[in-house]
Amino acid sequence: MPPRLHLDLPGVQAGLRAAGPGAGDPLLLLDLDAIAGRVAALRAAFPPGTAIAAAVKALPVGAALRAAHAAGAGLELGTATEWALAERLGVPGPARVVDGADLGPDALERALAAGARVTLDRLDLLPAAAARRAAGLRTGGISLRLHPGTGQGGALDTGAPGAWFGVAADDPALGAALRRFPGLVDGLAVHAGSNPASLAPVAAAAAALHAAREGLRAAGLGPFPVVDFGGGMPLLAGAAAPGPADWVGALRTAAPCVDEPGVQIIVEPGRWLFGPVGALVATVVAVRAAAAAGARPTVRTTAGADLLPAAAMTGGRSAHRPALLRPDLGAAPGPAAPTDLVGALCWAGDRLARAVPLPAAAPGDRVVFFDAGAYTVGMGLRLGQRPRPAIWARRGGAWACVLPAESAADLAAAWDPRGAWEMTD
Repeated sequence: MPPRLHLDLPGVQAGLRAAGPGAGDPLLLLDLDAIAGRVAALRAAFPPGTAIAAAVKALPVGAALRAAHAAGAGLELGTATEWALAERLGVPGPARVVDGADLGPDALERALAAGARVTLDRLDLLPAAAARRAAGLRTGGISLRLHPGTGQGGALDTGAPGAWFGVAADDPALGAALRRFPGLVDGLAVHAGSNPASLAPVAAAAAALHAAREGLRAAGLGPFPVVDFGGGMPLLAGAAAPGPADWVGALRTAAPCVDEPGVQIIVEPGRWLFGPVGALVATVVAVRAAAAAGARPTVRTTAGADLLPAAAMTGGRSAHRPALLRPDLGAAPGPAAPTDLVGALCWAGDRLARAVPLPAAAPGDRVVFFDAGAYTVGMGLRLGQRPRPAIWARRGGAWACVLPAESAADLAAAWDPRGAWEMTD
């Protein structure tokens, strides 16, 4: 039997029945076996020895990260909390890729000492790394993140012209910095952004990285045996959606160093790895009928931009393939019509899906937002201080609660642990 690669509607229905009516609303369901299946698919498609570093920011849930690591993935992380989570999970330092957007001197020291691969995105961080190596102290490998300048400028695009993550390949200070610290940087990295509409931006970023690497090597720098292509694999629905083999093929065409002897390839999947293994289930609160001919009905749910921020940032166009269940958890019958889905927050941007085909909804129905395993609870907003939902997960056919829901009392205590007047007395 082939491994599962996503959480489907029968799986969601089974998870809801296992969780029961008291599990909370909304509710996030995950399939841990599907995480293992997706890691295996990546390992089968990429050249032997490729390091797969699962992006912690996409789904910082211990049970999910354990499943990815048990299947052979390391972790990609960038903040103190993500580092602490990797420590708690027992992931060895050399299996961690630390990206430098949030790296200060202390964090850099800690990552290098643990033997993690550190990706720096600023040239001014090189002296601290060089000082540690000059002192004879342990260091992991060091990569430099280059800015590809190939993106389209969307809200989730880290590779667009003008973005500040990484060093421009034509930065006049780049060559001088590498010459000042010869042999310190052994890798180059790039990242195209999150969930593009095709593989084209991923390939363009890879081509930019390859060209920069070749130019630096021609100038006597390098040899840069480590090449990190980051993430950015698009998560698209339908039979034509690209898979790992398509990703590898696009990289090979754009960057022949993929198959260069002695080169260590790193990829950092997040949305593609975790998105399809999760579904967010919310209840229909109210339905507003179409106001005029040609207009669409609007369905308000207990979900919101605090849990589906990427959908809200794109005006509801980053759809999570919603499906509708009746209160008995049966699939809603009837003809589908274009429908807008909104959340529970009091701002116009809380639009979760636009013109998606759904049967007529009624209060008490459930809306299932598929492909919600990534960048939901890990990217959520705190507007309105709504508690994080409970998370239930399936492993080996059995469902269990892997993370209880926050309570309003938990959040209130976090914001005011002793009481305001006590703090000032």
